[in-house]
Amino acid sequence: MDFTRIDPQTIMWAIAKAVFLAVGGAEGIVAVIKAIARRRSAEHKMLVGLTRKSLKDEMLNAIIRDYTTPTQMEVVSKLYAPYIKSGGNGYIKDLYERFMDLPVREHTREG
Repeated sequence: MDFTRIDPQTIMWAIAKAVFLAVGGAEGIVAVIKAIARRRSAEHKMLVGLTRKSLKDEMLNAIIRDYTTPTQMEVVSKLYAPYIKSGGNGYIKDLYERFMDLPVREHTREG
């Protein structure tokens, strides 16, 4: 048989049918979709948590120092918007408001 003459759509349907049967039909497909959703949910929670930690560390450092730097301002700004869109909480929002009120100046090495 000359496989170069088979319609690509026919090949895709054959592959889809094989995958469907391999995972156990409709129930298998549902189980795969649920597993993917659980994994994405866990990954989402992990990313939000890591972003929260990064924001908290950066902003508290600046608040304690009583000023921020242009670099620190850029880092915090780039992390804050996606954090809020991802369901971030009020604690970080409160820190962000305090952080944004800080004076901005170049970091100086002390001692």
